[in-house]
Amino acid sequence: MKKLFISLVAVIVAATATFAQSTRVATLTHDGTVRTFYGTNALTEAHEAAVDGDVITLSSGVFDIEGINKAITIIGAGMEDNAELNIEKTTITHYRSMEFSTNEKAGAVLTFKNIEFAQEITNYGGLYNAIFTKCAFTLDSNSHSLSYGNRINVTFVQCYFKNKIAMGVDNDIVNYVNCCIDSKVYLGQLQLSVSFLNCTFTDFGYDPFDNCAFINCVINKKEDDLGWVDQDNVVDNCLGAHPGNREMWQRARNSVLVHTNIFKEGTFYELTDEAKALITSNDGTEIGMYGGQYPYNPIPDGPRITKFKVASKSSADNKLSVDVEVSSAE
Repeated sequence: MKKLFISLVAVIVAATATFAQSTRVATLTHDGTVRTFYGTNALTEAHEAAVDGDVITLSSGVFDIEGINKAITIIGAGMEDNAELNIEKTTITHYRSMEFSTNEKAGAVLTFKNIEFAQEITNYGGLYNAIFTKCAFTLDSNSHSLSYGNRINVTFVQCYFKNKIAMGVDNDIVNYVNCCIDSKVYLGQLQLSVSFLNCTFTDFGYDPFDNCAFINCVINKKEDDLGWVDQDNVVDNCLGAHPGNREMWQRARNSVLVHTNIFKEGTFYELTDEAKALITSNDGTEIGMYGGQYPYNPIPDGPRITKFKVASKSSADNKLSVDVEVSSAE
């Protein structure tokens, strides 16, 4: 981990004690030029000023935004708090659902990294070519993290879903890679193309699935759960526990089904040594979110703002000194 130190001098009309204590900052990088925004609405203001291809870096803290409709990159300080590593998460939310939409422009990609989303995300306008890496979706379990609207070529890597995932329309093309799905998945009987690679499902179900692929996955179910997977799906090289419906496993290929606990006590859904010995991924690593090419790891990577310090008073010429520390992985 290397650290980049940036010293900024901001010209302001007046410096107040409240502003000086702010810990929320967004930097917008465009063609090598950096602009800085402060406070709860910093992300909204940076987004308004951004164009496709720009990068917005967020400090820890809570940022409010109603919607995002540009093919930009947004990087937070982390998807969850970690006191031992001095990581404080970045949260994006809104008092109601957030609308994320992008067009089908060639080469345009909307990218999110190291962020917690604390509100439902809708895609009424259609979400095309988007990547979420090391992001957490932490709404109450009775709410949906993703719902409504088309999602084409949307990928989630090393993400955590505390709440339900719902696909809203036919023809969605979505990929989940090394994700922890700590809730139910509501796909319905839609014409989808959804793949789950090296994912861990802690409470599988509930609606029937169509045209989905489960490869190298850990699929755990609660005894009273009734979810099922029909014949139009692929289940290959998976480990299943506590099945609520055997039809899924009758059609599964190269898979193992057990009726015992498969998670190691005191860990975040790590497999027991016994479960690991039952089956391995196609690439020789372990089954589930801790195997494959991108093992699940919530620790943020890429550049992130780790310190934001504002002078308590402005200078005689009405300038305010700001120190920003940005850490970046090697």
